[in-house]
Amino acid sequence: MKNNDEKNFCTCPVTKCPRHPMNHDEGCTPCIKDNLEKGKMPACMFKAVSDDVSEAHDWTIKGFVEFYHKINGGQ
Repeated sequence: MKNNDEKNFCTCPVTKCPRHPMNHDEGCTPCIKDNLEKGKMPACMFKAVSDDVSEAHDWTIKGFVEFYHKINGGQ
């Protein structure tokens, strides 16, 4: 990451995570790679659907699809 504006782009609230862009200079790559290797979606994808992710409890790819449908009325 080149500057604080780019680091602040990340919407993940878990800033203590070692993969959070605020904690290194590799951008989003470590987070996305780690999540996809585990069959999960990064929090930023859920937050792109809704700022309120309190209804999200399953961070898997399937859980993301279900969250998306729930928020968008099955569309």
